[in-house]
Formats: sequence, C-alpha cells, structure tokens
Amino acid sequence: MTTKNDILNTDEHIHEEDDTCEDENTRIITLDMEDGTQRDFVILDIISHDGANYIALSEVGSMEYDVLRFVEVDDELELSIIEEDDEYEKIAKLFSEHFADLAAEEEDEEEDEDDEDEDDEEEDEYDDDEDDDDEDAAEDDEDDQK
Repeated sequence: MTTKNDILNTDEHIHEEDDTCEDENTRIITLDMEDGTQRDFVILDIISHDGANYIALSEVGSMEYDVLRFVEVDDELELSIIEEDDEYEKIAKLFSEHFADLAAEEEDEEEDEDDEDEDDEEEDEYDDDEDDDDEDAAEDDEDDQK
C-alpha cells in the first residue's frame, strides 16, 4: 500500500482538467505487484475529473504510461484499474491532451529562449560594430590632428 505522503500532498497537487503540473520534482514510488515483486514508477501527473482522482504512472525507464484511479483511505492512497472502457478512454484522452499541451508549452518556452539568445547575439554584434566605428573615428581624429 502506498501512503499519501509517499506520493505527494494531494490537496496541493490534484489538477482539474486544464491545470498544469507546477511541481517539477521527479516523484518515484515503489508499488507492490500481484506476483509479489516491486516496481518503481514515476508519477507523471494527477488530475481530478467528475469527482474522481486519476494518476498517470510510468515505469522507470519506460516511454509508456498507465492511468489508474485512486481514492484516499485514511492516510493511504488505494490505486485501482479503471475497469469501464468508456471511462478509461475518456481519462486517457484527458491525460494525452494534457501532456500534449505541456509539451507545446515547453516547446514555446524553448523557442522564446532561442529568440532571446539570437537577440542578445545581434545586440553584441551591433555593440561590436559601434566600438569599431568609435575606434575608426578616433583614428581619423588623430590623422586629422597630424
């Protein structure tokens, strides 16, 4: 069983459908499997939809993720499989759209940073040209004085 504190403070971290995950810390939890083994999972995000809570987990090292429902019981979270196909498809789509939005935002931020870097380089080149012009003008003044 995973305790609430092992995962995260759900009061601060559950998202409605369009919210983004602000906590960039990697969260890894260890889950007991039915066969008695344990596996580590990365918590990708948590959302709340229609009064239920859902979590997206990816096994460490995997590029795929699972979507599960969870409920709080006392101080523990109980994870369960989403058995209804319609519910699963709806929640999987919400997570997929949410992750696509996050990726697009991240890409936009990177483009903005690249644009800022290019602007800085252009300013540096402009400053260098001005310095060269100032040096040329000073040399011309010296030549005129001679």
